[in-house]
Amino acid sequence: AVAHLLRHRSAAVRHFLWTTTLLGALAVPLVSRVAPHWEWPVIPDSEITSISTTISPGTPSSVRQGELKKDLVVNTSPAKAKLAISSLLSVMRIWLAGVLLVAVWCAIGHLALLRMARRADPVSDPSWLIALQEASRESGLTRPVRLLVSPGIDSPMTWGHRRPIVFLPKKAMEWSPERRRVVLLHELAHIVRMDFLIQLVASITCAFYWFHPGAWAVARRLRYESEHACDDHAIQSGTPAADYASHLLSLALQSKRQRWPEAMAIGLTRPSTLEARVRAVLNEDLTRRALSSRVRFGGSVALVVVLFVLSSLTPVRAAIDDHVLDGQAAFENKSTRKTSDAPNRT
Repeated sequence: AVAHLLRHRSAAVRHFLWTTTLLGALAVPLVSRVAPHWEWPVIPDSEITSISTTISPGTPSSVRQGELKKDLVVNTSPAKAKLAISSLLSVMRIWLAGVLLVAVWCAIGHLALLRMARRADPVSDPSWLIALQEASRESGLTRPVRLLVSPGIDSPMTWGHRRPIVFLPKKAMEWSPERRRVVLLHELAHIVRMDFLIQLVASITCAFYWFHPGAWAVARRLRYESEHACDDHAIQSGTPAADYASHLLSLALQSKRQRWPEAMAIGLTRPSTLEARVRAVLNEDLTRRALSSRVRFGGSVALVVVLFVLSSLTPVRAAIDDHVLDGQAAFENKSTRKTSDAPNRT
């Protein structure tokens, strides 16, 4: 709902929103162990209708209510408790199997990228190195970045954090100076924004919540907004929007369908989001400002508050009010009278 309200704001703001959502999902199980517990009484209707009716009709009302309350509290036999524990262990095994499957899938993808980096050739062209220095200065990036040419890719991509790498296809050596600048500004924006670490957090969240479609949807939306934010950065750096859209379309036409190992990196052109990105680039009404420190601070405070509240709420069984028990007793007496009067009416 908040993301929908922010649809006219910058992509950087929406990306920050999805990032805090994933961080909150990861932190809730941890914070709930140290946060104060606020009981949230909940009881479904099925619990009320399942109250035992084995008490004799002649039992006084006070004794009847005490027995009903006792039956609500102590209603689990040893066999049922054993079955519940067995079911819980089975669910935990299925959950761990899903976590390991997603983790192994991500690990294999990163290992494939590491192997590709070792086989790639470093860029030695002075014009590319000068363009890299200029783009780093415009982006405010102080960390060294390695430019590698890999024959196994068709589109530029970024990978790594401590020693970031920008992979270039072989055709990149024939690009014009303007296209080199556009590509480097986009890829370096990913490094400045630490999108690699954020995507890593998204992968961890998807591993822990692999059963939840919302986790995968948020991860896809996070990647989508990161591309929009980097497009905005390149346009704000002085590239005309029409020229940038032209470069984006040209690069997309030259690239083939993305292969599986490359999904672990951050690519420039993705066919699934290309049309929306071009529309956003050419839309002059959109805000392209970077994330301000005020918005970042306010969003962090909101995350802490929401996280604290959600982690403190503890669902518990609600206490049965006396009028509910009286109604249950009246229902039992009425049923008993109907049963006893049936032979007399006959």
